[in-house]
Amino acid sequence: MKKTAACLAAAAILISLAACSGTAKDDNLFSENNLSATVLQETENNAEASNTANQTTTKTEAERVSIIADESAESSPDIETEEILPKALNSSDYVLNASFTPIYENAGFAERNSDGNPTTYEELQDFIPAYEDISFVEYEIIAQYTPEEAFEKTGDEIFKHSTTLYKAHIYYDYLHDTPVDMTVYLAKASMPDKQFENDPPYAVGQKIIAAVSGYNTASCVAISELVYYVYEVNGVKLAYHVGNEKIALKNSAFANLDMDLLDSERSVITTTANNPVKFTQKSTVEDLTLFIRQDWEARGYDFFDVANFDYENRSILDTNEDVAVVE
Repeated sequence: MKKTAACLAAAAILISLAACSGTAKDDNLFSENNLSATVLQETENNAEASNTANQTTTKTEAERVSIIADESAESSPDIETEEILPKALNSSDYVLNASFTPIYENAGFAERNSDGNPTTYEELQDFIPAYEDISFVEYEIIAQYTPEEAFEKTGDEIFKHSTTLYKAHIYYDYLHDTPVDMTVYLAKASMPDKQFENDPPYAVGQKIIAAVSGYNTASCVAISELVYYVYEVNGVKLAYHVGNEKIALKNSAFANLDMDLLDSERSVITTTANNPVKFTQKSTVEDLTLFIRQDWEARGYDFFDVANFDYENRSILDTNEDVAVVE
């Protein structure tokens, strides 16, 4: 009896252990299934979040590019330019305030022949193609000759009674945007004792930007309608247009082509006490020269290659000095 009871008890224990083992196994499977489901769900959620973030980023980037494109379109200049042009300067921060010591005290005046001269920039373009060696250069006056010296060097009697001869060092060709190292003879109509009003003789050391031609003649000449004195004011190179008020350069794409010109800058005594130079327009050298280059390129002009011209060994040609737009 006792043996039977013991066997029954053992059998009950075995059944109980088996039941517990089965329950534990099922519980483990449930836990593993729950963990797998959780991980899968989190992975799916992360993937969706990543896709959403990527879509948001892509959308934001696209919107940013679109905004920049719109801003660029709105800020595009009226004409196509090769470089990004600077913003407009405050003209009152760049006012010429230089002091010059006059060389001449009581100069006489000569009448300027203005018959047939162009009165606008567009009219001036009718003359430009006639020059086979046109350039737009910056130079410095390094010497001035007496009438006798000028005649000796050129053989031209015009220097005895109506024109002054200078030596000029050309150091930049703006039509080719390249440095130059060339010394030339430069003729300027009028003389120290017979000056044009508001256009006195140059001073040694004066820096000038002008349209120049005549490289194959006894002396170069500057087109009087496009002569600019150059001064550096507060770190900015400025070009002051001499006379010819009606030939003003204006273009909305160039913010500093037509700067405000104060009254104190309009009349400046340079070489002659009783004949100040008259300035009619102020530009930055950068905007002035870039405008001329792009405008003349668009018109199809041939630019003379100043930098590669052998001035010392040039073949001097005869020339007609009485060209209306030349001084």
